[in-house]
Amino acid sequence: MFFSGKNQKLGKRLHYNIMCVAALQLGAIVMPATVAAADGAARDVQPDSAMQAAVDRFAFDPSLRYGSVGVCVTRIDSGTVVAAHTPDEACITASTMKTVTSATALELLGKDYTFGTRVMAVGRIDRHGTLHGNIVVRGEGDPTLGSRYFAGHGSIVDSIVAKVHEHGIKKIDGRVIVDTSAIPYPPVGNCWMFDDLGYDYGAGCFGVCFADNVLSISFDRSGEEPTDFLVEPVTTQLSVDSRIKLYDEGEQMAVDFVEAVPDYDLPSLTLWGGARRGEKRMKQTFANPAPYYTLEDSVLRGLRYADIRVKDKQLRPDKIEDDTLMLVDFRSPLLPEVLRSLLYRSDNMFTEMTLRAVAAIDGKPATIKNGVARVHELWKQKGVDCVPLFMRDGSGLSRNNKASARFLCEMLRRVYADRDSLGCDFSQLLPVGGVSGTLKSLLGKTPLCGKVALKSGSMSDVQCFTGYYPADKPEYTVTILVNNFVCSRAQLRRNIEQLLVELFPQK
Repeated sequence: MFFSGKNQKLGKRLHYNIMCVAALQLGAIVMPATVAAADGAARDVQPDSAMQAAVDRFAFDPSLRYGSVGVCVTRIDSGTVVAAHTPDEACITASTMKTVTSATALELLGKDYTFGTRVMAVGRIDRHGTLHGNIVVRGEGDPTLGSRYFAGHGSIVDSIVAKVHEHGIKKIDGRVIVDTSAIPYPPVGNCWMFDDLGYDYGAGCFGVCFADNVLSISFDRSGEEPTDFLVEPVTTQLSVDSRIKLYDEGEQMAVDFVEAVPDYDLPSLTLWGGARRGEKRMKQTFANPAPYYTLEDSVLRGLRYADIRVKDKQLRPDKIEDDTLMLVDFRSPLLPEVLRSLLYRSDNMFTEMTLRAVAAIDGKPATIKNGVARVHELWKQKGVDCVPLFMRDGSGLSRNNKASARFLCEMLRRVYADRDSLGCDFSQLLPVGGVSGTLKSLLGKTPLCGKVALKSGSMSDVQCFTGYYPADKPEYTVTILVNNFVCSRAQLRRNIEQLLVELFPQK
């Protein structure tokens, strides 16, 4: 085939593409010994031919023709990249970004870190047991407070009631006040999609969290319009506005579809959508825009149940004597337990609260911006190229979050290398393929079941994994980032399973 004139460049490009395809079919694509990173530094690359062939077969699958694919496999002992495909391309990470936040928290906060919530009686307690003041709950952003995932850790409400009784307080002239000032407004990232905010996975961050910052709302749908809205846990200061339409069976609505729009200032939830008319109440879980009010209600009910009278009256500051009695210093489970829980369940709110704890280490405001700055500062100090890290939140919920496969592999390699000094092995906090957490449905029917520790990440058009092999004593870090695939997600996951099996064949 011959080309001339303006078509000469096209001919050269076509010839090159044909040669690449032919080489791929023969398994002959070879990476250079070194490649330049974004910061200009050389990165050692010593390809394993079998591993590289497996990566090439995966990356050049027709279903990924229009997508962005980043794959990197690194030896932990040397940092050598043994197989890769565009490892420096920044891709949307989804929830694999949680490994960055979690590893940073372990490095900076330490394994013995706990979130705290202090409860004080502010005011004079007279000889009759009357507190002429308020019960003040001051939080530090503990995401586990009242969480169903740490139900065995104890109840802050029970602790408050017990201590009030222990100090002989029988009556409270003032109120229960929940101080949320530890976490600045707004409670959600400015890069989060509006549609996500009402769902339970879009729960915001507050100085005092409670009951996972979610609530359930049920309503009667047997009449012309929805009625009898019930909120659990009870949150009396939350307003619920319904714009839900009811439909008869077979009329327009094939399924029930109700969403919520939160207002963090009122606070309120506006429910909209449609539901099929029926005798059974409809119940759905949403993000709670005011979990601090939920805690306030829970404490009030607990005190009153214990026959401790609370006037719930706002007192003038000049009427409250400057006496403070510490009642409760409530601590969360240790940080590794919190990290394992959020990584296993891929909990956005837990992760965002962890990033804010990182931000506040030196007394700075607990903002996303300050948290991200600490992340970059830490990994740069450890020699990790952070140029391909575009971090917009801690959890990965924002589609603006991007990172390269090489960055994630190197970050995981460094935190694993620090396991002795940290007193905690980060690799053991991740879910295991076919066994636990969000990895339970991956690799379960393959020889790698129970042998790979990974964090998954997914959203529309995005599927990612990053972690360690083997799960018990890692020798490799591996990252697979896929954006804009055109096959089904189920098919892509099967392809990823096949890639992992080929990368790490079992003897």
